[in-house]
Amino acid sequence: MHADGLHYSLDGDVLEYGESRGVSNYMSGPAARVQVDEGEMLVVHIWLTLRSGIW
Repeated sequence: MHADGLHYSLDGDVLEYGESRGVSNYMSGPAARVQVDEGEMLVVHIWLTLRSGIW
């Protein structure tokens, strides 16, 4: 998989089912791009604001 615009870089990494690596990554800017070369991926995008106090 490849991911741009995320805090934790993933470039050509292979993530196996059940691995925790890749979980809890977050956007480092206003946009991000994720590409999966093979398999499936679930992406959950939650909008947070600075006022929410949740980071």
